[in-house]
Formats: sequence, structure tokens, C-alpha cells
Amino acid sequence: MSKKVLLGLSGGVDSSVSALLLKEKGFDVTACWMKMTDDSDGSSAEKVASELKIPFISLDLRNTFSDTIIRPFCDEYHNGSTPNPCIRCNRLIKFGYMVNYAMENGFDYVATGHYAISQNGRIMKGVDSKKDQSYFLYNIDRKVIKKILFPLGNLTKRDVRQIAAEHNISSKDRKDSLDICFITNNDYSSVVEKYYHSVEGDILDESGNVIGKHTGLAHYTVGQRHGIDTKINSKLYVKSINPETNSITVTDHDSLYTTEFGICDTNWLVKTDDEFEAFVKIRYQAPLMKCTVKKEKDRATVKCYQTVWAPTKGQSAVFYEDDVLLGGGLIE
Repeated sequence: MSKKVLLGLSGGVDSSVSALLLKEKGFDVTACWMKMTDDSDGSSAEKVASELKIPFISLDLRNTFSDTIIRPFCDEYHNGSTPNPCIRCNRLIKFGYMVNYAMENGFDYVATGHYAISQNGRIMKGVDSKKDQSYFLYNIDRKVIKKILFPLGNLTKRDVRQIAAEHNISSKDRKDSLDICFITNNDYSSVVEKYYHSVEGDILDESGNVIGKHTGLAHYTVGQRHGIDTKINSKLYVKSINPETNSITVTDHDSLYTTEFGICDTNWLVKTDDEFEAFVKIRYQAPLMKCTVKKEKDRATVKCYQTVWAPTKGQSAVFYEDDVLLGGGLIE
């Protein structure tokens, strides 16, 4: 009997080709589209499922998504952090809710169109270095890894587009979504303001002197230069966001370099020593940096071998040994 797979199908080319590849390998594939917001549309996903002749189900997760992803995202911005909701969504929705649903309904595996590799209970980088999405997977429950399939892990984006074209899948030319699914045009602040109204406050220099006014904390993140209106005639960058005083502190570019920072809410997918060497990314597009990690319960201290610029509170530091994803945590 074929193994049953519940595949998260967005209607984009990556998840579409994932469904095709699994079907060609003999899996019994069911497409699952999840409605996350009021304006999300599953028609493209349903069309692909019809083309591939696989069953299609939709799950209405609007309330769950709002409570577990959107509201915490807004809360964190309001509290001076810069969150990454895709990482939280992977843990709680795609590899949380969907895995639980799959196991309760007789499926053997869950699959997605992520560019990553799941093998022998470990997650590794996808072979396409430009598309590798393992960074976003560090926080999933390691117990579910053996239940996950990533059909695209050994392919490049070019390969995927070519496969879609060869099989004339309707999503073959669909553009990749670059925005967070509930945010349009990278406008984070308008989402946050549905819960918290922007309040003007002080811009401070490192001595605590007021040198300008900001337009609301949700408009800023550590390392940002745009939108800083001060009396100082020099390039200044956000150093910290201070919700207790509704202020931001700014500094010059070079003052944001450091070799050490702390992380909290750690999640380890691979057993490691309490102190170990690894390579770290402090944001998705950042280069890997060699470091040492000293673990302390659910937090850790990270010391890099060279300077890193602007580790940002709320973003994730993610660790690797060669191509193996070790885990990570939130930058403090």
C-alpha cells in the first residue's frame, strides 16, 4: 500500500512541483490548502490539485493563525523586537497543526515545498544555496522531522521551473511571493497599528540626549537608517528600541559591530555539547560566521570569530555544522 502524504499546497510553483514529484514516486498524495487570512484565495491551489489528479482539502485556520502568528507578531513589534513570523508559523502551523492533523487522519508524512533536506531525523541545507530555507526550520519540534518530506531539497529553482514547464502545470510562471503572507508591500507598521496606535516619541543619542522625534516604535528596527529625523548632520542608525520610555537610541554605523550577543528561547534539533563551535546566521540573507556557543538552559551566549553588524532583538540566530542544521534561538 502506498504511503499517504499530506502536502501543503499554496498554488505556487514550489509546492506544485513537490506534489508532482511525490506522486511520480508512488506516494498517495493529498493536497492541503490552509486559509490563513480573510483575503487568502485557494483557487490556484485547487486548480493545480485538479491538474495533478490528487485529492484537495482546505482547512480554515484564520482564527488560529490570527491568535498564534499575527497577534504575537504585533505584540513583539510593540515591545521593541523585530520578529520573524515565518519561523513561528513553521513551528506552530505547517509543522505543528498540519502534522497533528495528518497523523490524526491516517497520513504517514507531511510534505512542503521548502528548499531543505530531511534525512535520518536531521534537517540539512538545500542544494540551491540561493534558495535554501533551512534557516526558517530551526524552531520546529525535532520529534516531527522523521514525518517530513522536502521533495525539492536536491533541486535548484531552475530545475523546479523546468519541471513545471515540462508538465505544463498552471503555476509554472507564477512569481515567488517575497512578502510575509499577511503583509503587503513590506508595510509591517500598518499591521501592527491594527492593535497598537503609533505614538510619537524621542530619538536619543547614546548619552541619553534628545536629538529628534520618531513616528512610532513599530516603524523602526535595529540597524535601520531610513526615517531617522534628527538635529545631527550625520548618518545615524537605530541601536536599540526602548518600549519602556517609548524612545529609540541611535548611533553611528561602526558602533553596531560586535563579536558577542545572547540568544533565548533556544531550540536544538541535534544534540550538542554545552559549549561547541559552529557557523551562525543572524538573519536569513546574512553570511555564515564561525562562532562558539555556550548553552545555559534555554539561552546561550554566542561569540563570533569576527565582528557581526547589528544583531537584532527578536530575529533568529541559526547554527550549522557543515550542512546540518543544529538549531537556534532568538537574539536578545
